[in-house]
Amino acid sequence: YEDHNLTLSPCELSWNTGAHFRCEATINKSMVNGSYKAEHVPLDFIHFFVPSNIVTGRISGEGTLQGSLDNPDLHLQLTSDCITLGAEKVDLFIPLKLSLQLDAKDNQAICFGKLSTIGRKEPLKWNIKLPIEIQKIPFAISFSPDKPLEGNIEGSAEIAPFLAPLLAEDQLVEGIIKRKLKLQAP
Repeated sequence: YEDHNLTLSPCELSWNTGAHFRCEATINKSMVNGSYKAEHVPLDFIHFFVPSNIVTGRISGEGTLQGSLDNPDLHLQLTSDCITLGAEKVDLFIPLKLSLQLDAKDNQAICFGKLSTIGRKEPLKWNIKLPIEIQKIPFAISFSPDKPLEGNIEGSAEIAPFLAPLLAEDQLVEGIIKRKLKLQAP
């Protein structure tokens, strides 16, 4: 931290499996400029934050955060060809494909995505506008509960990987849900 500038020099993490994560950023009194790139990063570390859930697989993506601290542009993109979700209390792991893009500007984030089980042709798709708030010091981006949320979710999906972590040990759930949902909250 020098002359009210904070700089994160290019930082890179590499795994012996070929995965890489790289990020760099500069923040001063009024501007931010940062980026990240991830290639085949393993998701096993999520278990440390939520021990009862098991998320495995690898994820890739890139993103930028740049512009004024009052109203920066945020762009995130994530993809994975095989993520599995499960829980320790049930023996259920279903491989999923994920594609996610999030763009934020003017205190609104727009999120597009697709999620499908491996082998299914029709993914679950979403397009959601999320109200966000940006705080300068300390720098933070959060969802705003006082502003409207809206969006659409459509497609079909296996319900087991999403509900299994919420069920008791002796409960199981199976099935496919096919719906079009419109989201709107004041």
